[in-house]
Amino acid sequence: MAVIFGSILALGNSGSEATLDSINLKGTTLLVNDFSSASLATIGPGLTTAPGKRKLGTIISTTGSINSLPEYYVFHNTSSGDLNLSGSEWTNTTNWEKLAFSSQISGAFSNVTNVTITELSSTEVSASHITASNISASILSASDILVTNNLEVDGDFDLSGSFIFQGFQFSDSAILNHTGSNTFGSGSSSPSALSHEFTGSIKITGSGIFPLRSESGDIMDLGSSTQKWTNLYAVNTYFGGIHEINLETRGLHNIQEGTILSLKNGTLQPCEFEGDPLVMAVTSKEGNYPIVMGAEPILITGKVEEGDYIITSNIKGHGKAVNPEYIYDKQLFGKIIAQSLEKGEGLSYLIKAMIRKM
Repeated sequence: MAVIFGSILALGNSGSEATLDSINLKGTTLLVNDFSSASLATIGPGLTTAPGKRKLGTIISTTGSINSLPEYYVFHNTSSGDLNLSGSEWTNTTNWEKLAFSSQISGAFSNVTNVTITELSSTEVSASHITASNISASILSASDILVTNNLEVDGDFDLSGSFIFQGFQFSDSAILNHTGSNTFGSGSSSPSALSHEFTGSIKITGSGIFPLRSESGDIMDLGSSTQKWTNLYAVNTYFGGIHEINLETRGLHNIQEGTILSLKNGTLQPCEFEGDPLVMAVTSKEGNYPIVMGAEPILITGKVEEGDYIITSNIKGHGKAVNPEYIYDKQLFGKIIAQSLEKGEGLSYLIKAMIRKM
């Protein structure tokens, strides 16, 4: 039948009507009212011997309006073997991929399956998997992120999966919150909950501040009785009493704090007689490592003045005061365990003293 030129260009021509095939339309977008299966169905499939406008790589555009820009889509999936794509494969919107302008790319990625790009700059990124050399976003949300170069985040960083990185760099004030456990370095073991495992070196150029107590109120430790630091180097150190780890004695934590200890039969025990030359240390609170140096509590009997030296007494575990002017006459060198920092009087009480054997 005779067909006018306008009909040749029309979207709705049937398979029996003349049409411009997809090869001649290469690079040309086909206009539809909106992106829907119904609008896609208006694009004619053509004949078996003369394929129409339906082909892998066909580009369509919506009309747009004063309130919205036109949208562009490309047909990118075909597996049926139907050269004319006359069936539902063509009208299935999931077989189409939306194209975006550069301004749209820098705006937002949301609810996409994968993002693989050299450089990504966006207000909001939400994807299942992101692989990029450079990422810049206000909100970044993904179940799996691989960053091989730079990651810049100005706003929230919401991570529910794995985070693999080569280095961190923070400028200005930054807070990194993670409620689970982390492994840094090449360690293969899984750390316990709320713990962080470092298998390499840690370099801190600012202040390393550790809170005294955890959120539950427990005193926090640096190392443990079974996992000790090998060497500790510092210009200045600020801490309390020095505990001698090589004088560890089981059961000391059950003895009253400040009890004076002497060496007997190769082990530390509460002192028992006056002027014991084997006096060694003082018990601390709830610990099996005794104090050998520091301004700490010590158990005293009798009267003591500020500045008096402390030696063992005849009352078990207690010390007694000696005026400094008598240390030569009484040959007390090697028998002094501390020097009083305050005065007091009583049968059994604690005072603060500078513990160090002399």
